[in-house]
Amino acid sequence: MTPLVSVTPAPAKIDVLFVDDEAPVLDGLRNRLRRQRGKWNLSFALGGRAALELIAKQRFDVIVTDMRMPVVDGAEVLRRVHRDQPHAVRIVLSGQADMDSVLRVVPVAHRYLNKPCTPEELECSIERASQLARRAQSDKVKKLAGNVRALPPAPHLFLELSAALADKRVGVPEVAKLVGRDVAMSAKLLQIVNSSFFGSAQRITTVERAVSYLGIDTIQALVLGAEVFRSNPSQAPDVKAAIERAQAKGLATGRLAMKFFDVKQRAQEAFLAGMMHDVGDLVLLTAFGTDFEAIPHSHDGNPIPREERETEQFGASHADVGAHLLGLWGLPNTTAEAAAYHHRPRELRHGSFDVVDAVHVAHELIDAASKQDVRAHRVDVELLEGFGVGAKLPEWCALAESMFVRAGGGGE
Repeated sequence: MTPLVSVTPAPAKIDVLFVDDEAPVLDGLRNRLRRQRGKWNLSFALGGRAALELIAKQRFDVIVTDMRMPVVDGAEVLRRVHRDQPHAVRIVLSGQADMDSVLRVVPVAHRYLNKPCTPEELECSIERASQLARRAQSDKVKKLAGNVRALPPAPHLFLELSAALADKRVGVPEVAKLVGRDVAMSAKLLQIVNSSFFGSAQRITTVERAVSYLGIDTIQALVLGAEVFRSNPSQAPDVKAAIERAQAKGLATGRLAMKFFDVKQRAQEAFLAGMMHDVGDLVLLTAFGTDFEAIPHSHDGNPIPREERETEQFGASHADVGAHLLGLWGLPNTTAEAAAYHHRPRELRHGSFDVVDAVHVAHELIDAASKQDVRAHRVDVELLEGFGVGAKLPEWCALAESMFVRAGGGGE
């Protein structure tokens, strides 16, 4: 008898729309991406107006658009997609946009790619963003989100700061004034800035000095983290204590992750992603309280991975829910990816050390340091070696240990 073989069905094709006002560019994309026709249904729109007509009639999983186009530009196309097809991945592929144009598209674009872009880079970006979208919008995550009374709304002060920073004339005094309107937030911000994580030689006593010392981007990330964690309505002491631990661990993870990058922009991305990577904990703590804290760590003496334990009990894990929430808020893909894949970064298709890997390493090292043995970490060493950064792990372990000692210890 022929043995039965379990066959995993191939993933469904994704519908991809490319938008550009130059016909030769679209022709080039047709030729370059011909090999993807087994996985993608490709559509092409000559200009923004043609794109809007297609979007009104057809559902797309991914939209890739040029920025500068007459009449209807890329920002307008993506704004319409964001409104009418919010599930879709939105990517800008442009080589001509000025800073004002870039700032206009930031709130509605998941990724920004510069021309010229290699076929491999474009394909990887589309696949990577689609993979995250499929995970964050899966039926199991939507069902769990529906069972939660209310997902936390996007924090108001963070949104105000994002809008203000879209104006390149905004500087330190304006940002400080905006934060200073919220007395409780100002106090929390000064408490965090003066903590051992930031190592200021002198005590910082004003919001303006804090903004000047850390930089506007870092302050924005800190505001987001502080707003999210203070928004939890639970008064149960156990839940509040768990939330405080999660906030402290997120801050430590972000600070450590940003030290793995020399480029300022990547360091800031890692800081934000590290702070927010476990935001799914907040949702599950709010929804299930002590039941979430009491999930068993093992079965018959055998350890059970955390995501598996949560999925079995609630239908989805904190990683799934966190990615879903951050996607709803419109945060950068790097932040949502860190939430989704920080336990298993190799599940995300990428070819070099990235933000998700930095957050994975920082998360595991901070976790191990909190248990007084940073050498017992669960970092995916093989993945780091494949990216050529395995030799840096001892240095990163020492950083995690020193950060934890300076912070005075603590637990998960």
